[in-house]
Amino acid sequence: MLRVIDNGLGMTDEELARAGERFFRGRAQTNGSGLGLAIAKAIAQRHGGHLDLSVGVDDTTAPGLTVTLHWPTSVQGFPLTF
Repeated sequence: MLRVIDNGLGMTDEELARAGERFFRGRAQTNGSGLGLAIAKAIAQRHGGHLDLSVGVDDTTAPGLTVTLHWPTSVQGFPLTF
């Protein structure tokens, strides 16, 4: 598992539902091309994993976003080592 946490604006429920779509940027004033989460999602799925997105980092007042990448610990019976 790999977890990335920021303390930015977070996302609305509608934005969370569309996050991972190519070129979706949510709020118009944000920078970026809308490809980052789409690429991460595609790579994760290609390798048998998935992304979880959730608004909020912890019990603080900053909304933020938490992105967790899950991937399998073995492939066809062979353990993955790094």
